[in-house]
Amino acid sequence: MTNDFVKKTCKTIGIPDEKLKVINYGVDVERFDNGKKVLTDKKEGLRFIFIGAVGYRKGADILVEAWQELIKRQPKNELHFYGKVELDFPKNIANLHFHGQVNQAELISDLRKSDILVFPTTFEGSSYSIYQAMLKMKNQPSFCPLEIQKTGQMQWKC
Repeated sequence: MTNDFVKKTCKTIGIPDEKLKVINYGVDVERFDNGKKVLTDKKEGLRFIFIGAVGYRKGADILVEAWQELIKRQPKNELHFYGKVELDFPKNIANLHFHGQVNQAELISDLRKSDILVFPTTFEGSSYSIYQAMLKMKNQPSFCPLEIQKTGQMQWKC
């Protein structure tokens, strides 16, 4: 696991201490520098990116459910998943793309093209993908939570 919070949480659900080890993440800042951040007035849709295991623990099921409503209201938006897909999703959802596990160079390139990192996790202490995105995403001068409700309604929480 990545930090003491996750270790403590795992212990509370009965996992023996001798089976738990904290291995902290690190980010290669040379590889994941943020480049020049440029704010744009986008006329096309937004590019959302999800990085991590595409499963229940990371909230991918909730995200896809909300996406089906959001895309009806904003059909130019795109949602890109990067990571091992652990769930079955309908194949006909508009502007939903699964890339699987990719190498770091491709991930870096695609982070730079993205506008919003979505992170609907249900159990997470600290995520490597957040650190990567903070350093690499082109249009994010700071991080602000965006709530996407199941109705497709979006609201910034900052």
